[in-house]
This record gives sequence, C-alpha cells and structure tokens, in this order.
Amino acid sequence: MMNTVESSALKIIKNYAAVFIKNGFKVSVIYRKDYNYEAVITNNKDKVKLLVFFGKKGNKILLQGNPDHKLYKEIHDTVFGTNLFTQGTEVESEPDIYIGTDESGKGDFFGPLVVCGVIMSASHADYFRQIGVKDSKLIDDHSILIIADKIKIVLGNEFSVLKIKPLKYNELQQQFGNINKLLGWAHSEVIKNLLQIQKVETIICDKFGKPEHIDKYFAGGECKAKIFQYTKAERFLGVAAASIIARAEVVKWFKLASEKLQYEIPLGASSAVDQTASRMKKIYGSEFLSKLVKLHFKNSSKLK
Repeated sequence: MMNTVESSALKIIKNYAAVFIKNGFKVSVIYRKDYNYEAVITNNKDKVKLLVFFGKKGNKILLQGNPDHKLYKEIHDTVFGTNLFTQGTEVESEPDIYIGTDESGKGDFFGPLVVCGVIMSASHADYFRQIGVKDSKLIDDHSILIIADKIKIVLGNEFSVLKIKPLKYNELQQQFGNINKLLGWAHSEVIKNLLQIQKVETIICDKFGKPEHIDKYFAGGECKAKIFQYTKAERFLGVAAASIIARAEVVKWFKLASEKLQYEIPLGASSAVDQTASRMKKIYGSEFLSKLVKLHFKNSSKLK
C-alpha cells in the first residue's frame, strides 16, 4: 500500500507533468523507482529528467540535465523559480492573519539551530506591541525569556518550534551540504505544522537564501498560500514573535549547558568561543564536543 509521502511524490510529479504538457513540452510516462518517481521532459533535442523522491524526511525534487541548456533553465524556473509562490503585490503592512517564521542560533558555534513559526492574528497585534515584540536581536537575554513566555500564552497551540541540537545539526548539515538548504527544510517543516492548524493565504519568512530553498517543499500544490521572503522581515510582528521564541530556546540551551558543565559557554563565534571550545575538548574529548558545537564552522579547524 502506498504511504502518504510516496502518494505526495506521485501527486507532485503528475502536477508538474500536466503543467509541462500544457506548455507544449513532451513528457514521458512516469516511472516508479525504489526511492523516487521520475519523468523525462523533452523539447526538440534537449531533455531533462525530473525526479521526485519520497523518504522519511518527506519529498525532495531534483533535476538531471545540462544546466546550460535552455530547456533545463525553463524547467528549473518552473520548478524552483522565485515567482512560484510570490506572485502579486508585495506585503506592505500586517495581514489580518498569516504565518511568520524566523530562525536563531545559526551564527553561534555552540548550541542548537532553532526555527519557529507562529500564526499571527490581527487580534494579537496591540498586545504584542505592548509587551515589546520586535527583532529578537534588539532584546537582552533576560527579557527575551519573559516576552517569549507571554507570546506563547497568547498563541496557545498556534506556534511551532523545530529545535535541532548540535549532534543532529551536524548530521543534517552533512546531508544537505549547505546551511541555507537545511534552513529551507526546517522553515518548511514548521510551516507545514502550522498549516495543519490554520489555513492561511500569506506566509512571511525572514530571508536567508534563495526563495527556492523553501518553495520546493510546496511545489506539489498542497500549499495555496503565497510565500514571501524578506530581508529584515522582523518588521512584521509575526516574524518578530517567531524570532523571539526561537532565540529564547537558544538562550535556554546556553543557560542549561553552562550550568551542567559549570563553565560559561559564550554565544557567537569569537576568540572567546575558540578558547571555551579548546577547554571543553581537553576536558571531555572531541566526541563530547561534537554534541555541543556546529562542526562546519571555521572554529572547528582551529581546534585541530
């Protein structure tokens, strides 16, 4: 019996096949392989293979062909193009209801990467402003814990947190090979969680890379919302609230780890961080340190 993820992969590739046929391309029969569905798209002498994988982590879309050929570029723009979900007028002010997402911890050598999403309603706006909701980078660690708790009380179950601890982070970073790709997957996971609670028309994400890093996870058409990705998106209260909850989780990790190890673990990736990491390695060893830090940082090479 076909599971949900495989069923989703088949739906995605069928949807794309229909789009390409409508646009005048030739599309082969859809083949099922051990881990993916695939179809060959042709136009004159050029051809591109579209593959939609299904696995434990969900669906993944890949293209095989010559990136320099016109056909490949056309297929790529259709599948991963920046206009896939951001068509129409940009968001100028707070929507009545939307999902906002942001992340924290990606610049810290120690600690987890945390991505949070919230369902932001206009009814929360005045209260959020009153308690000081803004970009988490402008709030001290003590205050951020207090504000995060107040936000969560108001939201109830209308927020989602994905906390990736260092050991898992290092595994995923190797798997994705790129921090922005990892972030795209993480943002998409919290968005999917929230869409199960509330269907919205607008999603606003803090921009960290190419739009396709998030868009590709919704290429099957299940998500009807428009996804907007902005630099400094914390100007939207929903994104700011998400940034505060995410940063609060990071701050909690540093506090607990420091108490457990009886040594103050610093934020960031400075020389002070290098000194702390070196001390942790001498005391506990490399294997233990890998449970505390993000190994792809340049700080790791200094420890060798």
